[in-house]
Amino acid sequence: MVGGCRPVSVPDAARMAEVKCPICGKLVALTQPLAPTFPFCGTRCRTLDLGRWADGGYVVPGAPVSEEVGRIDDYDPRV
Repeated sequence: MVGGCRPVSVPDAARMAEVKCPICGKLVALTQPLAPTFPFCGTRCRTLDLGRWADGGYVVPGAPVSEEVGRIDDYDPRV
């Protein structure tokens, strides 16, 4: 130990790096950023978030898209 400081181990550093689950606010460690539920605390919160997107609870700001634009049944690959 130099100057009263001890080296920080990987587990100690991992405990310091946490984010809040966007749904319930529970702390989620940043040690698993590639986990299938990240940044959520678990499958339940991940599924709730997906449901909010599907129900239109979240929207991306911008001008509304016309119903005439982007209809797949109007697509003609020969044009």
